[in-house]
Amino acid sequence: MVQKKALVTTNFQKTCGWISISIGFCLLILIVLNYRTRIEGGRDLGALLIFAIPLLVLGSFAIKLNKWATYILVFFTFVIGIWLVCRSILIVPMPWNLINVSLGFLFLLPGLLLAKQKIFKS
Repeated sequence: MVQKKALVTTNFQKTCGWISISIGFCLLILIVLNYRTRIEGGRDLGALLIFAIPLLVLGSFAIKLNKWATYILVFFTFVIGIWLVCRSILIVPMPWNLINVSLGFLFLLPGLLLAKQKIFKS
């Protein structure tokens, strides 16, 4: 009897989990470091907490090898990548356009890797 391997490999899941946890911690550090600037009348980065908490939670579930958490992380990074590429082409001026488009393609990468695994392993 031949067993099929899981569509999402454990390395891919753990990598997605660790990356999302590290981004979540970086956002939390930004929020804490921004406290003094916010009190002095500067920009408030407290809204980043909306992104930090789900990244930490989904990342911890992805590290525990829950496929649904990996699929959610990959879906949202893919959506952010498409949004970045489209908005950069339409609105951003040329020198910054290249940086934003390359960042958008970087966000598209996990979705493309997951699609490649699904297509070629079935």
